[in-house]
Amino acid sequence: MIARNEGSIEARRQVIQTALDARKAPAERNRLGQFATPYTLAVDIAAYVQSVAGGNLQAVRFADPAVGTGSFYSAVLAVFGRERIESAIGIELDSDFCDAAQSLWSESGLEVIRADFTRVVASAQRPTAPNLILANPPYVRHHHINHEDKERLQSLTRRTTGVKVHGLAGLYVYFVLLATEWMTPGGYAAWLIPSEFMDVNYGAALKELLVEAVTLIRTHRFDPDDVQFGDALVSSVVLVFRKAPPPVGHAVEFTFGGTIREPHACDRIPLEVLCDSRKWTVYPSHTRNDRRLSGNGDGPTLGDIFSIRRGIATGNNKFFVLERREAEHYNLPKCYLRPILPSPRFLKTTVIDADDDGYPSRTSTLHHRSRSG
Repeated sequence: MIARNEGSIEARRQVIQTALDARKAPAERNRLGQFATPYTLAVDIAAYVQSVAGGNLQAVRFADPAVGTGSFYSAVLAVFGRERIESAIGIELDSDFCDAAQSLWSESGLEVIRADFTRVVASAQRPTAPNLILANPPYVRHHHINHEDKERLQSLTRRTTGVKVHGLAGLYVYFVLLATEWMTPGGYAAWLIPSEFMDVNYGAALKELLVEAVTLIRTHRFDPDDVQFGDALVSSVVLVFRKAPPPVGHAVEFTFGGTIREPHACDRIPLEVLCDSRKWTVYPSHTRNDRRLSGNGDGPTLGDIFSIRRGIATGNNKFFVLERREAEHYNLPKCYLRPILPSPRFLKTTVIDADDDGYPSRTSTLHHRSRSG
């Protein structure tokens, strides 16, 4: 139960968060990777960590390496209570967010440090190691990280964790690896990060950490069709783990859709199976999961019959991919258009028939799209 005073601070925080977000254009927020964590989600995450940690977190030493306005600290106060918090550190690079967090939470026990977390954690004066990290790190894509910083981060991560990070990895990968090295053995962490790492080659470093160096307790991936959390969570996943080697026979809980408390689908995947899996979004194997495997592995796959390649990455799909009627509206010559299949969530059948003009039939899909070029 949140205290009345802390409840009023949280209400102020949400007003300040909205105002700060409005100062930047969406494109600028995307470049900086600034997507705020909804308070209700932060509370759900904190409550889940408390439930799995049990008596292992009697005295909480909290840290958030990308604290923003303090959504996660507010949630920790509500779930764990002020009396259990031994120390609390929030690190934030953006001066506006840093000032806001300082103003809101300094009297409630949060020490706010204005700095680049990746430099703080590498310094000789880095803060006391936490035993609880709840964080939503910057969703900064690799092409927004300058060459010098990328080389510094790769070198630092390799030196401190022994893990080699792919050059295409986003900034959040470095945050998770470096923060895990910083925290105390036996501590707990929950990260709200993009789910892309679960399926791509440049996510290998993070997956290596999750199956070898820590005990991955749960992953919860949000349904892309569920808009209740807004754009920032369309492709996000919550990772919960303990900094301890995984026990023999360990299985990871994979959930999908709904909320942390009430997911739409759930399954437990043995760690040895996960180690051999190239794509993690196929779990849980449930009809509600938009990435589940359609076959049972007993028969041939499309890859056995066809050579499958991804389309050319244009970097601007909103320009090159458009609805068929939109292409007709602009009088684009048909010779320069190619029909494409939409996302699987827009498919109504497993067999896609083509119309006479080569486009997917209207009985098979919900949308007709073309790629120009």
